[in-house]
Amino acid sequence: MPKRTPRVLAAVVLPAFVACLLAVLRHPRVVYTSDSTAQQSIVRTWLDVGHGVTHLPADTWLFKFPLYLVIEQFGLAPTTRLLIAVLVLTAATFTLLGAGAMLLAPRARWYELAGPLLFLAALNGGIGSNRNLTNYRNIELGLCFLLLALAARYVAGRGTPSIVKALAVTAGLTLFWFDDPYFEVLAGAPLMLLAVIWYLLRERNPRLLHLTGCLLASFVLLPLLQWAVGVFGLTIDHTKQLSPSLSAATSGLGQLLNDTAIQFGVERWREASPLVLTANVLTLLVMTSLLAASLAGAVRFWRRRELVPFTVAVSWPLPFLGTLVQDDHPSRYLILAPYGLAVTAVMLLPVLRERGLGRPAVAALGAAALATGLSGVTTAIDASTRPSSALQTQNEMLDAVRATGVAKGFAPYWYGNVTSYLTGGERTVYELECIDGVIQTRSWVSDTARLTRPADTTFFIWVPDYYSSHGCTTAARDDLLGDASTVRTLSDGVEIRVYDYDLATRFQA
Repeated sequence: MPKRTPRVLAAVVLPAFVACLLAVLRHPRVVYTSDSTAQQSIVRTWLDVGHGVTHLPADTWLFKFPLYLVIEQFGLAPTTRLLIAVLVLTAATFTLLGAGAMLLAPRARWYELAGPLLFLAALNGGIGSNRNLTNYRNIELGLCFLLLALAARYVAGRGTPSIVKALAVTAGLTLFWFDDPYFEVLAGAPLMLLAVIWYLLRERNPRLLHLTGCLLASFVLLPLLQWAVGVFGLTIDHTKQLSPSLSAATSGLGQLLNDTAIQFGVERWREASPLVLTANVLTLLVMTSLLAASLAGAVRFWRRRELVPFTVAVSWPLPFLGTLVQDDHPSRYLILAPYGLAVTAVMLLPVLRERGLGRPAVAALGAAALATGLSGVTTAIDASTRPSSALQTQNEMLDAVRATGVAKGFAPYWYGNVTSYLTGGERTVYELECIDGVIQTRSWVSDTARLTRPADTTFFIWVPDYYSSHGCTTAARDDLLGDASTVRTLSDGVEIRVYDYDLATRFQA
């Protein structure tokens, strides 16, 4: 058995360090959005204003809330708090992922762990965005593979588990699905179905049925938990939940291919420096090799009756299929695939070593990780020397809102949470959307305390491009809201409008 300390350094410390280094270098250039600040903004509202009814999407990011509650106690700048959260979540992600990889590949030597995981940690593009944004799949990815590794150990064990242990496992899985149902669909459900198939075709191991029972029970409990949290003033909004359709599978495939390339950091071929171009080529070659290796791994794991490794090896097509059948093909949902491929590589490298192919494979992964990491570092450093028009536009808007001195405001969704959080000063911004030419309130990833808090003066961020495209005219706005006392027009046409009364009164029944 390989020594533990080098394995821990290779599987956990080095990947976490590389990912955190890239996060720090990219942090000054990150343009935060209302998605990437939503849960922190809600926590900030709880602390500053109170708790009304909190509306959360199906992917609640439950496990991140305790961290945000702690970090928000620090008297630091909002962007500093965001960076701290990113680093903690990134380190936790690769700690959990590394632990899972070590359990799934107990014979892997330190360099066989380091190669795939360092490559994964250094990936650029959308796959690397979980190092830049807090409210994204990061710690959940690491936890997913740790849970799969623990499931593998359980299936390989003996005896019948106690009812208490089964209930604890079921409850833990239910909480995980509550945090992000993405893993229920793309990890839990395939494992449950394969466990049944395994029992019928491969081995009559009663532990497979126990595992199936816990998974099935957690699937049943999830909607009950989503309903029960209403007692605590939490509402799970399913309006934006994924809705697959066969018609989507035949449209926009060219855009899907382009978005997929960008997710893996492969872009700007004509403008790329030799280093970036090398990283892009190596990324494509490594990903192609990992796809081929996963097929070979699936055959090996099936023959050796290893359920969980087989599940990991064959699951990568599911994120692609799920993305394909969604309208607009949201390529951000592909992120589980490269993680699964990297873990599959970790499990296969000891086999390649025994056949004399291990060192060349690790060398190729190491070269790709080095090129990709250096590409990410140089790109981040180079970008920091040039002005960012997106950041300048956002900072102009934030400065204008702060200058009003008003604590309660309204805005379209993409200006709401981010303004609430980044402007500070106990400021809250509630959403005003436009539906068929009608301006109305909406509680999407927000808390109604922002709407009901008392105020004598309020501001409204009027975004002409958004409201006009949805049929809301300036005349309709003024008929509903009245005249603003002051108006400041920004360089991009956005208006910061201040009203000498509470705009909330215009939307009360």
